[in-house]
Amino acid sequence: MASSISKYDEDSREPCQYGSSCYRKNKDHQEKFKHPPKETRSSTKFIDKGSLKQQKLNVFFKRNDQKAAEVKRKRQDSEEREEEIEQPTCSSESAERAPTPTEQSDSPSETTDHEVAVSSDQEDTKSKTSPKPSEINKTKCNQIIKKLFLVNMPDDFYDFWEFCKSLSPESPQDALDSVDLQLVGPFDVLMGLIDESFDSSTVLRHWRYFYDPPEFQTVLRSTHANSFHIGYFRDEPDELPEFVASNFASKNASITPVGENLFGAVDWCLKEFERTATPFKKVKSSNFKSELHKWAKQKNYSLNNSTEKTRSRDRKIVARTFHHAGIVVPYDKKTELGYRPLAETSSNLTKLLKQIDGSKSDDERKVYFSKLFEIVTWATIAMDEGDYGTCLELGLDLFSFGSHHLHKIILQLLTTAYNLLNRQAFATIIKAHLEDRRKGNALSVLTR
Repeated sequence: MASSISKYDEDSREPCQYGSSCYRKNKDHQEKFKHPPKETRSSTKFIDKGSLKQQKLNVFFKRNDQKAAEVKRKRQDSEEREEEIEQPTCSSESAERAPTPTEQSDSPSETTDHEVAVSSDQEDTKSKTSPKPSEINKTKCNQIIKKLFLVNMPDDFYDFWEFCKSLSPESPQDALDSVDLQLVGPFDVLMGLIDESFDSSTVLRHWRYFYDPPEFQTVLRSTHANSFHIGYFRDEPDELPEFVASNFASKNASITPVGENLFGAVDWCLKEFERTATPFKKVKSSNFKSELHKWAKQKNYSLNNSTEKTRSRDRKIVARTFHHAGIVVPYDKKTELGYRPLAETSSNLTKLLKQIDGSKSDDERKVYFSKLFEIVTWATIAMDEGDYGTCLELGLDLFSFGSHHLHKIILQLLTTAYNLLNRQAFATIIKAHLEDRRKGNALSVLTR
């Protein structure tokens, strides 16, 4: 036994991070890393397995956090060199915009100053008169949104704003009242309610509902207290949205694709709205729909729920996840590198998470957590071998389950997966969200 230990100590190879419990059998791994001799492995049989697994996971996450931090540092240095000296501002007297269908008539309407009242909680520091809708500058607004929300907005976002201005020049945010919808989120930048002086970590929680993953960004909400909302869904934070989706946060985490753009998404909402609307509201809805279709046709936006773009993404999905919208990650079909299935089925994982959440004592919860650590361990092994999608799937599934007992593991899994996938903005978003994850509808940072 002493001889084996001596040989192990003298071995110049790097020790395997999983030690005596290493699962990996491939030849390259065995040649690259040294493992404790069999004699020493038996001495660990009385060690608390749950504690040992957690220690190994902590070592893994620490090593990958260092790797991800270096990637993030290089990325930030590059962005700082490219950053413009001028601080962006959303209002500009010289800003230009495309003429709306109503403005193409012989009698163009005039826009008057409109003072927006901010919540009393913000009056001391944030109260201001918002710029007139006609003064909104698309380029500068996008810079502010990128700085605060960490994403770029697509053309249909700005075209939908112009559509709302054509319906309600002085208060575009109220243009959808007749169909029980309201503009929120990044639209508040266009309204002049949020500017570059706001803290990004706070703004990242602006109208972020309980079950909204980092990939989902709310832009419309129901005026009813049912937590129904609509938002853009992105697979990559640096890319434009893949589709527009909806969620009922008061029900569950399910994300439903409702269109390729905001015009198509709102058209889908109108069909649902008309099923239960009163005759009076149906008349208003019909008039609204007519204007919506006119704008969509003029701007060449599809109103179909399923398009070639959405079908193309469906073919790239590697796992559906608990929220059903699925995940897309770089995946090589020949080598099967990029993703492997979880070590447990969705139904069994859900059952285990319910046991963790419903435990009556910490000791009981630890028993179930030890079983979850088994699944997490397999996912981290997959990640260590290049299958980053596995940890992403597990992290999002735990997030969608919605238990605060899982927040620490969720943060570890998702920040590591996002950083290794070069989706650092999503890592920042999930961190900000979990710091103050709320249920209900009081989600505007303007009223806190």
